[in-house]
Amino acid sequence: MLRVLIVEANSMELTMHRAFLSDIAQTVTAKTLKDGLAYANSGKFDAVILDLDLPDSTGSDTVKAFIEKAPPMPILICSAHELEGKFNGWVDSKLPKPVTKRGLVAAVTTITDKLSSAHLRQTEMRMLEILSMARQITHGERVG
Repeated sequence: MLRVLIVEANSMELTMHRAFLSDIAQTVTAKTLKDGLAYANSGKFDAVILDLDLPDSTGSDTVKAFIEKAPPMPILICSAHELEGKFNGWVDSKLPKPVTKRGLVAAVTTITDKLSSAHLRQTEMRMLEILSMARQITHGERVG
């Protein structure tokens, strides 16, 4: 069974997402970016469903923060905002609200069944950062 992190501020939508995914995934939920990042960094997830309108972050800042501060994982944005052309290359999939069960299950299944280019880019960026730090340590440079 998949493990999916849902970061969604709206309680009704959060409950709906959990119900839609109950047959294919165990879900953990958060209502703020801060809590979502804490969960993401404390456990292994197969994907995250990310709302763009959170109490502590909105829009592209939400996506950027998740990419920079959470372990690499497939990202599905669910938003009532216009998503056409936005976040291409940053996220694995986008789904406009209101979501349907069929649409959400299909999107989560698709992003967890493949290694996406966005996910691979995130992993590559993290590996390059680690390699750079290792080189600095090897050469006696100060890291940080």
